[in-house]
Amino acid sequence: MVVILNKKRVVAVTVTVLLMIAIVTAIAVPCCVSKADSPKPRYSVVIDAGHGGADGGVTGGTTGTPEAGINLAISRLLQQNFESAGIGVIMTRSTAAALSPADSDHPKKEDMLARGKIIKEADADLVISVHQNAFPLRTQRGAHVFYKKGSETGKAAAEIIQEQLNRTLPASDRVAQVGDYYVLNVTDKPAVLVECGFISNPEDEKNLLDETYREKVAYQIFIGAMSALNRLTQ
Repeated sequence: MVVILNKKRVVAVTVTVLLMIAIVTAIAVPCCVSKADSPKPRYSVVIDAGHGGADGGVTGGTTGTPEAGINLAISRLLQQNFESAGIGVIMTRSTAAALSPADSDHPKKEDMLARGKIIKEADADLVISVHQNAFPLRTQRGAHVFYKKGSETGKAAAEIIQEQLNRTLPASDRVAQVGDYYVLNVTDKPAVLVECGFISNPEDEKNLLDETYREKVAYQIFIGAMSALNRLTQ
């Protein structure tokens, strides 16, 4: 049997098939490319919001506000700054809760061990632990940065961040110092603990309870940390 083909129909079908292939390819390829070529963050940082849960940390001299909530608020703002700059962020805690189980017999110890595990496994370029300070003498105020004894990179990062805070925050004129803190000692990566102010001081406490001021603190820590990362990785 002889089959007579309509040339116009053949051309039309061919064009339709080619268009369908082109559309499928246009949809599929970008999807695959975006997954394969997703850029790796230039740096990664761990942000550790100190305390949490039943462990509120030190409290404000005037209002009695625990530092844990202030630490978390500044840490979240700091996270936003880093992520907006394309920096990978690992948070040790993102909620008001501690990291230890609710029924733990040793909540503080288990909380700290959990933080240490996150820090070690992250293997980040920089660790920043956020805290608030307190002192019996209520005139003491200002931000203070600490680093692990013997860590040259930690010292360098702490000094850079301290200088940035000294330039931009009120009553901050301190020198970065060695601090014996678990979250610093648990890693060989550059690590700093930032005491953002003295909530035992009325002026610092008032500032730290203000959202706009917390944004300023977070931004200045971020600026100092970026300077440190850029310098340490040259």
